[in-house]
Amino acid sequence: MVGFVALLGFRVFWIGQSYPAGFLKDIKHRYPKLTGGFHTNIVTVVFGKPVSQFLQAFCKGGKASLLIDKLIEMRLTSMSDAFLTQLQDARMRDISFEYRFGMLVDIEYSNRKSNSLKRLIRNAGFDQPDAYIGDINYTSGRKLNRSLIERLATCEYITEHRNLFITGATGSGKTYMACAFGMEACKRRYTTKYVRLPDLLLELEMARNDGTYKKVQSKYANPILLIIDEWLLLKPTASEQHDILELLHIWVFPARRRRKKSSTIFCSQYDCNGWFDQLGGDDSPLAEVILDRIKHDAYKINIIPTDLANYRSMREVYGLDPASSE
Repeated sequence: MVGFVALLGFRVFWIGQSYPAGFLKDIKHRYPKLTGGFHTNIVTVVFGKPVSQFLQAFCKGGKASLLIDKLIEMRLTSMSDAFLTQLQDARMRDISFEYRFGMLVDIEYSNRKSNSLKRLIRNAGFDQPDAYIGDINYTSGRKLNRSLIERLATCEYITEHRNLFITGATGSGKTYMACAFGMEACKRRYTTKYVRLPDLLLELEMARNDGTYKKVQSKYANPILLIIDEWLLLKPTASEQHDILELLHIWVFPARRRRKKSSTIFCSQYDCNGWFDQLGGDDSPLAEVILDRIKHDAYKINIIPTDLANYRSMREVYGLDPASSE
């Protein structure tokens, strides 16, 4: 039905103007029985007494099929399917036009929201797309600040333009937690991207050789939330440090590329106090500069065992393959 209303024009609906005489003549010629009640004001056309009669006449002689085709052409496929279902359901004849139209709009709206979320999750490229903040295990022998995690799940850190450090030993669940935060960001319609630092650096190196360096930079500069896993797992070379600094420069200074409401999640096996040494320490002129770009006001989640002697990794707790990702 929305296709027909769109053909009439919402602009006229809102300002209460009349349609061109030629359009009304054509309607009156095709449906003479409606002439007496069919007024030029769009409010009367859509919500007035003749609406049910007009719809019945419109849907005869293949008009319903034409309407469905137009809905599909306008990419209102969910609405077209729902409209066809209504036409085939005799019980719908006793339901008011406004309610039926509202049902069609709700179905189209819900499906578009659902498809939008699926697209955001797919484009994010999560290592663990099934991660869910509500499934985080707080009784697995790990020291976790539940109140902080639940607060961060509201994406407060994104609105505050702050970063998040998630640190812990191999198998402590860093990747799962980061992906869970990323999923929550997607649910709030924040564009998100997940990448391992080794993969990112390799992609930048290849891009430099084939002339697409700026394009790859933009790929990781545009998302509102960027998740970098395996941060400083290996000590980066001087060239790789330069690549990291260039990206951080874009992330930190939104006037150049990145938006002001952007944040980055860093997942690392090393506590943030050890990042300076991983970057080369005093021997690297870029180490302090890189850390200065990201450490200011960052939230920190350090996953440590409650009992080191009896600690089991999350893979062991859930019986996962030790070779699998966290």
